Parts: sequence; C-alpha cells; structure tokens
Amino acid sequence: MATQMSMAAPPWPAAAEVILSLLGLLFVSSTCSMSTPAISFSELSALLELKARLTNSAASEAPLLRAWTSSNWNNSCKSWAGVTCAYVSGQSHVAGINLAGSGFAGSLTPLLGNLTFMSHLNLSSNLLTGGIPTELSRCSSLRVLDLNHNRLTGHIPPSLSSLSSLQVLRLCANNLSGHIPPSLFTNCTSLRKLSLCQNGLTGSITTLKISPQLQRLYLWGNHVTGTFPPSLMPHPQRARA
Repeated sequence: MATQMSMAAPPWPAAAEVILSLLGLLFVSSTCSMSTPAISFSELSALLELKARLTNSAASEAPLLRAWTSSNWNNSCKSWAGVTCAYVSGQSHVAGINLAGSGFAGSLTPLLGNLTFMSHLNLSSNLLTGGIPTELSRCSSLRVLDLNHNRLTGHIPPSLSSLSSLQVLRLCANNLSGHIPPSLFTNCTSLRKLSLCQNGLTGSITTLKISPQLQRLYLWGNHVTGTFPPSLMPHPQRARA
C-alpha cells in the first residue's frame, strides 16, 4: 500500500503570530516616519517664559495654558493651546501664537526673539504691561504683530523696522509714547497696515516718507502734529489721524 505524502500547514497560532509581528513592524515604521520632532529648546524656553509672565487669572494654572509644560515638550505642536508650528528642514518650529482676548496680564519676554520662524503673534485684547521687547526684531519671519488693546508703555522700538517681512503692525489702544520711528515707513517695505491709534505718541508726521506699499495708517487719538505726506493724499481712505 502506497504511502501518501503531504505538506502540513503550520499551526494557525504560529502563522497568526508571524502576521501580527509583521503588521506591528509596519505600524511602528509608519508611526516613526510620520512623527514630528519637538521644537528646539530655545523655542521651548521662550514659550515657558511667556507663560510664566502671564500672571492674571493664575495663568500658569489656567486651562488655556495647562498643557504648556516642559514634561509635555514633545506635544507642543499638538496640544499647546494657541500655538501653531511649521516643519522646516526636519525640525518643528513655532510658526504662530494666538492668545488674543484671554484676559492675561503680565509682560512680554525678550525670549520671544528666539522664535525666528514665527510669522504671527497675536496677544491683543489682554492686560499686558511693560514695554515692547526690542528682541522681537530677531523674529525675521514675522508678518503679523498684533498687540492692540493692552496697557503697554514706553516707545515703539526702532529695531522693529528691521522686520522686512512685516505686513501688519497693530499697536492701538495702549499707553505708548514718544515719536513714531521714521524707519518703520522706509525700512518695512512689506508693511501694508499700521495701526497706532489711541496712544500718547508725539511728533510731526509731515516729513514722514511713506512707503507706497502702505495701504492703511491709523494715527487718531495721539498727539501728532502736521499734515499727512502727499503720498497718502491721493488715497485719503488710507489714513486716519
């Protein structure tokens, strides 16, 4: 009687184990390729210092900033409220901060200058005091700086005029004083909207050289004198003194 030969299939548990192992490796590989590196330590330091300075309503414990902790560093681009990031050359960077209308008091930290990839900073409608850090001039990617409706004091830093990408600067309804830096109009070649209303700014605006790129200029509620330069007169809707 002939003997019948056959290849026995591997037991199902063993085959399943192999399949599940392969799927697990595939998942890990996919997860690693999709993961986003955390922001740099210098950017983390800037955010944590900003949080520490926002003192009103116990900001360090406020729900809005509860996730802003060093232990949650790896999730700063995902779970930190008000923070958006951009992925550049294999590294995550802070691209924007929006904490408008949050009721925070305190002051701005010079460490904000560490956020060199930040394009938007909106801290309007809070209770911030102190001056505008000159270090913001290091934020070379900044396009929108909105500090409207706070209690900021001091002068407008002339160093802000080095922000060649700046398109919108809103500083209305603060307690700023001194002259408007002429370099804001000549050096900020991308500036489209400049809002300086309701401050204590002084000086003459007659001799200012206004860039043709400027579309809106709000100066009412200050102590400036003179008449608007001819460059604005063909478009009176551009200027409000």
